[in-house]
Amino acid sequence: MTLVGVLNAGIGLGLPDFRANERVFSLLTQVAGRAGRSKLKGEVLIETNAPDHPVIRMATTQNYIQFYESEILVRKDLFYPPFSRLVRIVSRSKDEGLSLETIELVFGVLKKFFPSKDTILLGPAPCPFYRIDSNFRNHIILKTSSLNFWRGILKKEVRPLKLSKKVYLEIDFDPLDLV
Repeated sequence: MTLVGVLNAGIGLGLPDFRANERVFSLLTQVAGRAGRSKLKGEVLIETNAPDHPVIRMATTQNYIQFYESEILVRKDLFYPPFSRLVRIVSRSKDEGLSLETIELVFGVLKKFFPSKDTILLGPAPCPFYRIDSNFRNHIILKTSSLNFWRGILKKEVRPLKLSKKVYLEIDFDPLDLV
């Protein structure tokens, strides 16, 4: 391949997920690595509305070390992996009120175990993609360094909750995305 083009390269930077920068950086550096693998010189064209964004700049120069050093500081400051473990709890239902009622019920159970110096509880809140396939979605995110403690709480306190058959509750340990 001698020419690689990336359109709207910065669109992933706006996603509300702590891995958004990493995904954009990785995508751009991997795609750029595909150009020029033969005897012919390769060229990479990147179209973006954020050419001055640090992640775009580091990706275009393939500065892996600078990217890592800046990203790891943000994750440490905000208590994201690898400095914590995540648990994401999502309620979804075709009934908007039922989805919200369920996630608030779960929040009430979890709140009993706070304050906790090694855990941050985010939510309840609408999921970034609030409605998918006619289902309304709400979530809670736990950031913790005591995963086994919270695993036990979820098993003993949340799983036995009597929930409507019209709502689905998903508990995802170390979720791959938060949207």
